[in-house]
Amino acid sequence: MFNIAAEDDFKYLVVTAEPGSIQATSDFLKKSWKEIAPDDPYRGFFRMRFLKNMFKSNRSNNKICILFPVVALFAFPAWAFTDLLLTT
Repeated sequence: MFNIAAEDDFKYLVVTAEPGSIQATSDFLKKSWKEIAPDDPYRGFFRMRFLKNMFKSNRSNNKICILFPVVALFAFPAWAFTDLLLTT
């Protein structure tokens, strides 16, 4: 199915390749891209590399999300105890 849309609305072209033919498919796409759009650079990438970077980023976010509650568990009692000492 094809949709008619503005050229700027298209961001990615997803291609499925048979196992063992990934490099040949990538080479074919690079060659075809030069014929179709010689002035535009070919910026192809493998989805697995993208997914690895995404998961790596998520792990970093998870560490931060764990760090803040742990800091709060220690900071709140210290603040409450200090407040209690200063008000009495």
